[in-house]
Amino acid sequence: MNYFEDIDFIYKKPAHFCQEISHLDKAKLSLSKPDFIKNYKKELENSISVFGLEFRKMIADDIAEIDTFIDARYTKLEGNELSPYDYFRFIKYGHGLIIQDIEKNIKGCVFEIAYDTSEKTSYPLRLIIDSSIKGHNLGKEMVLYLSLLAMERGSKVNRSVISFNNHESLYIQLNYQGWILTDYNSDIKGITPYFEACLPLTKHGILTNKINLNKTLNYLDTNPLKSTYKLVEVNDEPEIIKLFDEGYVVIAFLKEETIGKPNHYLALPASEIFYTISK
Repeated sequence: MNYFEDIDFIYKKPAHFCQEISHLDKAKLSLSKPDFIKNYKKELENSISVFGLEFRKMIADDIAEIDTFIDARYTKLEGNELSPYDYFRFIKYGHGLIIQDIEKNIKGCVFEIAYDTSEKTSYPLRLIIDSSIKGHNLGKEMVLYLSLLAMERGSKVNRSVISFNNHESLYIQLNYQGWILTDYNSDIKGITPYFEACLPLTKHGILTNKINLNKTLNYLDTNPLKSTYKLVEVNDEPEIIKLFDEGYVVIAFLKEETIGKPNHYLALPASEIFYTISK
């Protein structure tokens, strides 16, 4: 099995921490990349259609309505707002993805910035879901659909930043979407402390890196001395900084009610999961 496909910086979380993939997902892995993208997009489109919703790409004519939609729902941070000019830039050089109902009312949006780096980085941001359609995992499906659009265009990795204190987002992205945390920045003036995160835009990257908490806890209980893994409390900033300085990456978020002690990150040496850290 080739986890690396056509890129050299893919990572693979160890199987003893990860969910078993379904027969349907196993079948996806055997598809060519174009067919994988096409079929998975169709699957996501069908999954939201049962709620009377559909995806579509944003166009320039949507900018004013999107600006109003976001302005009414996004918590404003002084000096950190996006303008209609930004939305135009996103849809021209990346993607703007809208979820709408059968009356064509906008119910959600997310954007992607595309960067001309060696890995053709895709950078998702501003995921907003209207309260009227929350509770159906639509945010997760929108980000996944956006990732497939980025793959279709040739991007090889999603990168993002996540606030140090945004534990709910960290839990979801690490455990249920397959991301890893690759670094931490605590002292950039004008910016809240944040983690850097990434997700490989490959078939295996998207499908095989999701955490199975039961398998993970069983492994931690039965292999306390046989692994290079580390557990660090999520609020222990000095230890988190030390973790990344020592060449570790974070692969999972273990909640207090699961692990029986305060929330912890599970980390492994980057080399163990085939990830190359560039400083």
